[in-house]
Amino acid sequence: MILDDGSVDFALDRRRHGAGRTSVLLLPPGVLHDGRTVTEAGFRMRNLYLGGSVLTPPT
Repeated sequence: MILDDGSVDFALDRRRHGAGRTSVLLLPPGVLHDGRTVTEAGFRMRNLYLGGSVLTPPT
């Protein structure tokens, strides 16, 4: 996820996390998470979904 503007607060693996403008976040596949805005202005983000073969280290 690329956070273009604003701030987001989210729960991941039973812990709260936060990110601000221009952050890049890599979330593990299959892990439940939520996301909510920190301010009334909201946030703008872009998501990129990568297949397992992209993230699997070569053997």
